[in-house]
Amino acid sequence: TRRRFEMMRVVRAERKRSVTAEERESRQQATSMSSSKNASKITPEQILAQQAKQNATYVEEEEKRMLKMRKRQDKELEQIVAFEAKMQELQAERDRRQEEDRKKEDMLKREKDKRARERAEEQRLRDLKKLSEIEAEEQRRL
Repeated sequence: TRRRFEMMRVVRAERKRSVTAEERESRQQATSMSSSKNASKITPEQILAQQAKQNATYVEEEEKRMLKMRKRQDKELEQIVAFEAKMQELQAERDRRQEEDRKKEDMLKREKDKRARERAEEQRLRDLKKLSEIEAEEQRRL
């Protein structure tokens, strides 16, 4: 937005200079025509027609500039929308991968806990077996 603001400021200043220069030229032409010998041949209607033609040309040029600027802005907006869509797509992919990683970690943790419980149960059974063997040995001695 800052760049756009600066661009608009420059464009406005340039347009103002251009319009001012054109006004000066038209005044100089009008004064030179009135002072020349041919000035008597030009009627006020002809002067008005020339000015109207110049104004129409300026309006057409301004319309072309505005159309070009509008197209450029539309293109910029399309690029921004495309960029935002791409960023959302990337974020969704990142979120999906994180979710997959989280599920994988949870599954690995559950498997590890299960193996630890199984080892603990096997150890308990071995201890019970050993204890029962020791008790059986003591029973035989008595």
